[in-house]
Amino acid sequence: TFYFVWTGNKEKGTDYPHHHPKFDIDKDRVIHDPVKTVEDLKYKVTSYLDYIEKNNLEGKVFILVDSIGNLASIKETEDALENKNKVDMTRAKTIKSFYRIITTSVNLLNIPLVCINHTYKDQTGFVPQDIVGGGQGPLLSSDNVFIVQKKKHKNKEKKLKKE
Repeated sequence: TFYFVWTGNKEKGTDYPHHHPKFDIDKDRVIHDPVKTVEDLKYKVTSYLDYIEKNNLEGKVFILVDSIGNLASIKETEDALENKNKVDMTRAKTIKSFYRIITTSVNLLNIPLVCINHTYKDQTGFVPQDIVGGGQGPLLSSDNVFIVQKKKHKNKEKKLKKE
C-alpha cells in the first residue's frame, strides 16, 4: 500500500492528481490537506512524519507541497488584516526551520518529498542566474533541484515560438 499526501495547491492552478482521470490513483490513498501559512505547513508535515514513523509506513508515502513559494507567514497575514505595511522577517526563518526539521526524517523514513517553489533572477553577477526562493534552506536540504521554466526560441524565420 502506497499513500500520497498532497499539501497545498494554494493557487488552484491544476487539478488534484487524484481527481484527474489520466492518473489512475486510488482516492482512498490520497490525503489532500491544504495549508494557508508556512507555519501551518511546518506543523502538518512534522505531524505526518511522526505518524509515519510510529505506524511503520517507511517508504510507503510520497509528500508533495504545492507551492511553498506562495505561502504567507502568520505575521504577514496578520499585518495585512491590520492594514500594516511592514516587512516580514519571519517567513524565511520559518521556511528554513521547516527544512531543518523535516530533512533528516524524510531521509531516514525513505520518503520522497517534492516541494514546488518559485524562482527569481539574481542580478548581482555578470550573468543573471535563477535562484530558488525561500533562502538557502530549500537548496541545502535538497538532493535534487530542478528549475523548470518557459522559454522562447527563435526559429529560422525569426518568429518567436513558445515551448
